[in-house]
Amino acid sequence: MSCFPCISFRREDILDYDEELKLRSMERLVDAKGMGSAEEGGRGRGRDQRFSKKGNMARSFTFKELTAATQNFKDANMIGEGGFGNVYKGRLECGTVVAVKQLNLEGLQGHQEFVVESRPYLKDPKRFIEMVDPLLEGRYSAKSVQHAIVVTAMCLQEQANNRPSIVDIVSALEYLQSSKKKKPPSRQL
Repeated sequence: MSCFPCISFRREDILDYDEELKLRSMERLVDAKGMGSAEEGGRGRGRDQRFSKKGNMARSFTFKELTAATQNFKDANMIGEGGFGNVYKGRLECGTVVAVKQLNLEGLQGHQEFVVESRPYLKDPKRFIEMVDPLLEGRYSAKSVQHAIVVTAMCLQEQANNRPSIVDIVSALEYLQSSKKKKPPSRQL
């Protein structure tokens, strides 16, 4: 079972784990010599440096990165099971050993843990920025983030009759998109 059953991926998109590690080692060697990273036009190297400067900021991972780190969620890498789901031991491209939780969609405990862990972020608008994808690199307004989180919170209501209709969601997101395109009025007479 995949972590996100609604997302499908092709087997050829997942590189052999050892091959992936060798490739990453070669890229780090090139980076260490000051030649820049071949990955993503040089962006890969700056991304990790940016996270280390910010201290305890959480890092986002793609499903492909997690799959590579856990060797396609291999049973031999499973280190635990619980109501939340399975926990796998993995190794990131930089060599860091990590534990990856794979959500069990049938279990309620995972949902409850997620709600408990996310509650402090959702109650304090000053912490909304911590939930934004760091790859956006500040290219958003705090008001837009707050609006997007409010829309998200409405969609996550436990009672179905409290959730907005898809028409309401589309309207809210269109408003958010249109507010980004508006320019301040000109002060010329």
